[in-house]
Amino acid sequence: MERVVLEDIRSLAQLVVEDEDKAKSKFLTHKTNHHEEQYSDDTRKLKEGRFRLNELDTLIQSIYEDKVLGKVFEDVAMKLLTKYEAEQKELSLEVSDLEEKFLMIRQDAEDVTLFMERLKKYTDVQELTREMCLEFIEYITLDAYVEVQLREIYIYYKNCSMNH
Repeated sequence: MERVVLEDIRSLAQLVVEDEDKAKSKFLTHKTNHHEEQYSDDTRKLKEGRFRLNELDTLIQSIYEDKVLGKVFEDVAMKLLTKYEAEQKELSLEVSDLEEKFLMIRQDAEDVTLFMERLKKYTDVQELTREMCLEFIEYITLDAYVEVQLREIYIYYKNCSMNH
């Protein structure tokens, strides 16, 4: 297993040295695969949510002004305010969650860049060390043992969310 891990780290380091842009693209693809499916939908939701929050601010302000000017009865104004404020609170949480999700996507690019910088140090490494394992490997899994069948080894790297 040590040989397999060492070869995998060497091959990843070699990929970075040969074509940094291609390596970054590959690592980001692995890291953001699950983000991509929802990215466009979340972008639309975030844009609509921010727009609606602005609308609600305007509506709430308008209701207060109409109430003060006597254009709206107090009970009607209170019902509308309660409704708009509840929607505003719920929508604010949703927008906040979406913004946090997009921050995570931006963090992915930074994580991959750091991963690649660490890999560059190990292009010619001859032996797997404890330090290398601590620096790179999150965990390793093996397929179930079946007699007379090769087992797959899955290496999960830190800050890269990819397995090899």
